[in-house]
Amino acid sequence: MKVDAIVADARKALSSGHSVVIGLQSTGEAAAAALNLEPGAYAGWVSSARRTILGFLESDFPRSSQEFIFCAGGGGGDEMYASLVKEANALPLPNNFIDTILDALGGPKQVAEMTGRKGRVVRDATGVPRYELRAGGDGGGDAMVHRPARLVRMRSPKVI
Repeated sequence: MKVDAIVADARKALSSGHSVVIGLQSTGEAAAAALNLEPGAYAGWVSSARRTILGFLESDFPRSSQEFIFCAGGGGGDEMYASLVKEANALPLPNNFIDTILDALGGPKQVAEMTGRKGRVVRDATGVPRYELRAGGDGGGDAMVHRPARLVRMRSPKVI
């Protein structure tokens, strides 16, 4: 996905007086859920791609010496696993696309997000990215998350 192109197209449409609707197939919420984020406590952006790599390593990489016997070379499975996790964490992977788009287009005060996500990463008043629950983020179901966004969208000048 080309987030920069989406943001540029959205800004162009807005400058021409149009409203913008961006349709996505996934919100990447599973990555945030895997990190067990708490509201306000997380300072940084979540990378869905990084969570996918780390999830694969956690669930499928052979760590015991019995499982690792097929690999040639030095070091045991735990050593190799730790090395791969370190490399995965160092990769310059993109942040969650929906949070990046939301941030680039002005954040939740400018963008009416119509997803079922329970939470999102947004900049706080000091500009630090923090995880926050959305309205209805207590597990009340998609309808409860969508309803406040719909009401805000119907009553506000938000055009994204």
